[in-house]
Amino acid sequence: MQQPSKFSGALSRLREAPAPAGDAVEEQKAPESAVAETVIRNRGRPTGKRSNPEFKPTTLLLREQTKRAATRLLEDKASGQDLSELVEQLLVQWMKKQP
Repeated sequence: MQQPSKFSGALSRLREAPAPAGDAVEEQKAPESAVAETVIRNRGRPTGKRSNPEFKPTTLLLREQTKRAATRLLEDKASGQDLSELVEQLLVQWMKKQP
């Protein structure tokens, strides 16, 4: 004769238990304050160019000396402009001059 499983009683009670009432379903939902906190989430570091769909990564081959000098000049100006912004600005100016 086989002994009943130690879980058989628990399983049978679960099968016989009535479905939770509407109030119990409401208790399972996240509180509104938790939802509001996830929407506000503007703290910390701002999103960068990699997250912006308007920007696509591009590989350019530059001489090391040219890149280093341009980066130093941009840092010395403290304008907040980086090398990719400078290259884009120069490309836009070049495209405007094209017939």
